[in-house]
Amino acid sequence: MKQPVYSYLTCTRSATETVTVHPADIILVEGILIFTDARLRSMLDILVYVDADPDDRLVRVISRDIIERGRDVGKVIERTAFKITRAGQLVGSKAAELLGAKFGIVDLSLAPTPAIGDSVAEILEVMGLSSVGGHGTTAALALLNDAVKKGGVMASSMVGGLSGAFIPVSEDAGMIRAARSGKLTLSKLEAMTAVCSVGLDMIAIPGDTPASTTCTATTSPCAEIRRTTKEPRSSQRIRPINCSAPCLKPVTSTFAMAAAP
Repeated sequence: MKQPVYSYLTCTRSATETVTVHPADIILVEGILIFTDARLRSMLDILVYVDADPDDRLVRVISRDIIERGRDVGKVIERTAFKITRAGQLVGSKAAELLGAKFGIVDLSLAPTPAIGDSVAEILEVMGLSSVGGHGTTAALALLNDAVKKGGVMASSMVGGLSGAFIPVSEDAGMIRAARSGKLTLSKLEAMTAVCSVGLDMIAIPGDTPASTTCTATTSPCAEIRRTTKEPRSSQRIRPINCSAPCLKPVTSTFAMAAAP
């Protein structure tokens, strides 16, 4: 048979180019929709469905499309966010209909966990960073948030909430690694809050850190939120602890004496 050649850059089939597929003892048929066709299912001897974690799928798609298929990183994220938003709205709308409730919004927030595949830091590194916390981290985070929101808005008029990336250090496996290696610092996190609007989130600092220094660490994110938003809102979750967890040590400062109020 003559198999059409598909271009992943233009998302179209070639009108003239084909590849000849010859008969064989074993033929592997792969695709995201092949199980939806009863006629095709009846021709298959063994059916295998791979159920991967959603965050693993996101990292894999971004990595594959950028490295293997040469797509623009922003467009890859927009395209992925578009698909997720459409699916989320369809599922949410059906659930609301069954419950007799009003459908609310689709929130595209990327909320990491320590589990493998749930890391925002790893997404940033797949986008091209050598390590989160290194040069370009704030720009990559801004690009990620912008592309997620653009893809969502193109798919639905019901996108709401933060619809951006959270950066809770102690809840993100990739950020935990970067903090332990010294590549992610409190100063860098302050810069990152300028483009994600969530403040300093779930950061462990040494238990003997003075209150004046802790106050100082929160002033820059608060000032940035106040400058860039009409309704300034920010959360600061800095936890002074005494344990072996990765801690980010703030630089001692007396500026908080005047800035804290």
